[in-house]
Amino acid sequence: MAKPHIYIVHGYTASVDSNWFPWLKTTLENKGITTTVLPMPESHNPNDEAWLAYLKNNITISKNTILVGHSLGCIAILKYVEQLPITQKIRGVVLVSGFAEKVDTLPELDQFNQNPTNYHDLIIKIQTRIVIASLNDEIVPYHYSERLKERLQAEYYTLQNGGHFLDRDGFSEFPLVYEQITKITN
Repeated sequence: MAKPHIYIVHGYTASVDSNWFPWLKTTLENKGITTTVLPMPESHNPNDEAWLAYLKNNITISKNTILVGHSLGCIAILKYVEQLPITQKIRGVVLVSGFAEKVDTLPELDQFNQNPTNYHDLIIKIQTRIVIASLNDEIVPYHYSERLKERLQAEYYTLQNGGHFLDRDGFSEFPLVYEQITKITN
């Protein structure tokens, strides 16, 4: 089996140097896994079309691609995979504090959810689907991730006190995400 390529898509107001992204990239690369953290355009004022175009231009898609998203990065990933041909499969997704609907606490991101998500096609295209949520996430309350898990028929992991899995929540490292990627790659 060919080696996977991991792409990490950060969220709203974040960067490639935020939170657990640098740690995950280094940890995976130390295991010989090619990993790219994508610097999404204008993360403080994101535009859905610009983000989708950026993903299209910067991901080399294959059946060995694994996409890791955090918060807004999750819906961006799903919208990106949704537009791929139905015959294009990917190895997996790990979606952290994810959502695929309008979020009451983040109305400025509603543009990312203007069109309904085609979960049926996503399930066909994505071999392994994993959603991770925190029960005390005040930015993307966990019920959004729980609904995402149900709609994607994904494996689901919850933490009691992860907050939004930001560095200020104590997440400069995130072993659970690494473990899930390892599971997908084996």
